[in-house]
Amino acid sequence: MFIQVTGYLTFRKLIPARRMEFPEQGATLHSLLAALVEEIGEPFQAGVFDEMRGGLQKSVAVLINGHHYTHLPTGLETPLQEGDQVAIFPPIAGG
Repeated sequence: MFIQVTGYLTFRKLIPARRMEFPEQGATLHSLLAALVEEIGEPFQAGVFDEMRGGLQKSVAVLINGHHYTHLPTGLETPLQEGDQVAIFPPIAGG
């Protein structure tokens, strides 16, 4: 099963657009992010996960097929399907 993962802005260098392969069905957004931590290491983990609260940093946006994961019924446990597109955005501030 292939999932398209794209990092934007500061995540672009950590996660160049690419397809990630999962050997079996049943992958979730959480397992995809864990696989990225395993592959990329501390810079990705520190940028995405909130160690104090558990879960993801509030300011990081993770979208599955254009839908923010917090708006999906199962959140981080949302099952991924062949061909899904996951986009990861760092905090964006303006003024």
